[in-house]
Amino acid sequence: MKKCKDLNNQVEILNNGSYFGNYFRQSDVKDNMYYYWRQKTDRYNTHFTVVDTDSGNADFEKFFISFNFGGTQQIRSAHISYAKGIRTGYNTDNLWDVERETFEKLYDTDRDHFDSMAAQFWNNLQNSGTIGFWDDVRMVKNSVEDELMAIPGVTGVDIGYKIVDNFTTNEHAIIVYIENIADVYVYEKIPPTIQGISTDIREGSFTYPTQTKRESSKFWNSDIMDTSIAPICGGYSIGPCGANLYGTLGIIFTYQDIKYILSNTHVLLERPPASPGSPICHPTVNFGGDIKNSKVGEYVGGFIGERNVDASVARIIDDRYSDAKPNYILELKETAGIAVAMVDMEVEKFGRSTLHTKGKVVSTDYTSTVTYPNFGTFIFKNQLRIASNDPIRPFSIGGDSGSIIVNKQKQIVGMILGTTVIEGKLYTIAHPIQDVINAFDGSGSVEINL
Repeated sequence: MKKCKDLNNQVEILNNGSYFGNYFRQSDVKDNMYYYWRQKTDRYNTHFTVVDTDSGNADFEKFFISFNFGGTQQIRSAHISYAKGIRTGYNTDNLWDVERETFEKLYDTDRDHFDSMAAQFWNNLQNSGTIGFWDDVRMVKNSVEDELMAIPGVTGVDIGYKIVDNFTTNEHAIIVYIENIADVYVYEKIPPTIQGISTDIREGSFTYPTQTKRESSKFWNSDIMDTSIAPICGGYSIGPCGANLYGTLGIIFTYQDIKYILSNTHVLLERPPASPGSPICHPTVNFGGDIKNSKVGEYVGGFIGERNVDASVARIIDDRYSDAKPNYILELKETAGIAVAMVDMEVEKFGRSTLHTKGKVVSTDYTSTVTYPNFGTFIFKNQLRIASNDPIRPFSIGGDSGSIIVNKQKQIVGMILGTTVIEGKLYTIAHPIQDVINAFDGSGSVEINL
């Protein structure tokens, strides 16, 4: 099997009739930039550029077509970006105004031509056998993760680039997280390779659900999230009436003309068994609420562990909340449907504790053990792992469970489950939103309509 780093094989892949067989590598401190351009000058002066980083681009899944302006001493470029051959946007920030006007005219008249070139480029790469290597790693990881997770001390399994002596290599690997990096016993149980793919052992904690008891945040004033406010929407605190627990109301949706609340099961229930009709409060009792004055809805049903999700819905029944706003989240405002999360995607959320935060998806393949105080221990597979964009402020903490995650287009991509610490850094773990929707399909209760 060829790896994407075999540059000698890329020339023929790119020799697709539009671009011709010269290929070179330009080294830079941060990235390696790979260019492939027309030997013959054309009116666009276009070339393909592929940025090889340690965050997923080495499979050429992301690239852009570059349009050069200016002389050889000072080249300015506009870019049309593509992901897996599909156009995702363009950037002209580096151009002068007159150059920007020229580019936008070209973009308006000839973008179908560029899209065709990009699609052909992507298809040729796939057909070459050098693309899709991550899919092979993912398939092997999914086939052995149950066995790996059964090893005492293993906390998670993922895929990524292998790290050797604190240096990120170009080698694809199955990453195995263990609770104590000094535990020799665990090391001995994990093979160095699995089906020809290297393993990489790193330190990482178990995943912890992020509902919490009343504990005032020392960083953020979120008291308003705990005040009875109408119309209610995503982002406010919520929890079971009578219990000293709370999390975040993820989002309100409508099904058959009835409004429902979507959040985690461990947010809407204190403990099993799940009892349809159990009262849900906003604010919860730990913030002065009570069943008489704060009941916002009644528990309908959901899942925890089974169907690979921790998700439940409650029906809004109190007349005081009849104007609850579906598909609306505090500060993020109206959502715009759903989307599939991808590595490097910029995301944001609004939760009860940390309020509005932004981050980046660093994995869509994270499998981890989650232990709940009242529900037991479960393994959730192929979850989203998200890093905060702020070096001080985490993407989520206790009380943010259930928060909905959106991309820059306000499309919903996930729902927060908990947090984990990997090599000293706090990450948010979230369900892909499609997994949540699929869990309720055919459940006989409610279909999630986002």
